[in-house]
Amino acid sequence: MQPLVLSLGGINADLQMRLDSLDGFGRGAQPARDLLRLSGGKGANVAVLARRLGCPAWLLGRVGDDAAAGQALAPLRAEGVDLDHVRHARGEQTGVALLAVGPDGAKRSVAAPEANFGFGEEDEQAVLRAIDAAPAGAVLAADYEITPRVASRAIAAAHARGLPVVLDPSYPKLADRRDFAAVTALTPNEREARALVGAGEDALLSEIARSLAEAGARTVCIKLHDGGCLLLCEGRMWKQHAAPSRAVDTSGAGDAFSGTVAVALAEGRDMLTAVLMAVAVTELAVGRYGAQPSYPTRAQLEERLLVGVRPLTPWAEP
Repeated sequence: MQPLVLSLGGINADLQMRLDSLDGFGRGAQPARDLLRLSGGKGANVAVLARRLGCPAWLLGRVGDDAAAGQALAPLRAEGVDLDHVRHARGEQTGVALLAVGPDGAKRSVAAPEANFGFGEEDEQAVLRAIDAAPAGAVLAADYEITPRVASRAIAAAHARGLPVVLDPSYPKLADRRDFAAVTALTPNEREARALVGAGEDALLSEIARSLAEAGARTVCIKLHDGGCLLLCEGRMWKQHAAPSRAVDTSGAGDAFSGTVAVALAEGRDMLTAVLMAVAVTELAVGRYGAQPSYPTRAQLEERLLVGVRPLTPWAEP
């Protein structure tokens, strides 16, 4: 079988900058520095991550016919991402995101989805045709940064073909829990996981993970604030630890995790190995400024794994 990541999701032109403090973000102007004009969006980020790790990637999504489309797509083309399934919407604007990164690497963002939320019937059918045309070794990586109905239909189509599905439930308010029964690996962060089940801050993550599994997801990977992962797989719960490190920029780190899981599954690896690889990639990604520019190559990942990663241990509630 031929490994391939089908990345269905948001495609944006990103403007990223550093602030001395995020406390006042959105509450009046403050000076910023280190301005970057980047490609972004979860779909685009996953596709770039797959290519950095040596896996072919098809990007499925929509952009407008404006200058921002060039900013969003040019870096992906340079990485070798297949863009034949990206549709250019006449008269529409490409999605744009503004990201502010604080001194501790934490980020705040605001996005205008634009073309990402404008899928029509022709766009939807194009996505389904791409899934139907994908080789047997393909994995669908999807998110809800697009018209939610399209994500749901794509997940169902991939599942019907027997293709693994990795779902990053961004915009949890738009998530359809009925999709989870067709999902191989569900990869929310802690905030998204709590929102998906309506749990407060006092709810145990173990209970949240089990609730998500009861909704149908075969494997639940909750991305933790410390860079590690709570893994619920085949009824057992584990923690994949992250090495202590100073985060320079957490932008796109969650997408790097989900993309690595998709690559690992496309390569036929088991879920424990997939999560180990994903945490290692995330450790590398947060050490550099920028989302896509921070993603490691396969050689850098292999070197990180040779150095050693912290162990997988049975989950114990913090």
